[in-house]
Amino acid sequence: MNTNNYEFSIYEKLSPREVEVFNLIVSGKTCEEIAGILCINVETVKTHRKNIRNKIDVHSIREFMLFAERHKLRN
Repeated sequence: MNTNNYEFSIYEKLSPREVEVFNLIVSGKTCEEIAGILCINVETVKTHRKNIRNKIDVHSIREFMLFAERHKLRN
């Protein structure tokens, strides 16, 4: 499987804001830090994180990191 095509399809599943949140999660930011960076409420970050988990089928921070590493999505 071509990683670039798979990577593109992942980003196609996520909204632009979810992509921002995803990238901040895999860079090691906490929900509070992400909220500050994006000027949104912490609960909104948690909602985005939950939606991302459902859309790409990951269920823990460790899985986020492994997913990003496996698909070369880490910044």
